[in-house]
Amino acid sequence: MKIGKKWIKVEEGPDNSVIYFDEDGNKLKRFWKSHEGQPINEAST
Repeated sequence: MKIGKKWIKVEEGPDNSVIYFDEDGNKLKRFWKSHEGQPINEAST
């Protein structure tokens, strides 16, 4: 994948993940991690 591609779509994935799609159909899966006692909406990848 070339640097500078635009992410054009994102969807919820399995196991606390988010999947990003670029212009060429490449995928990037990121997993959310929350720390103990941290609300899930403040979690980071």
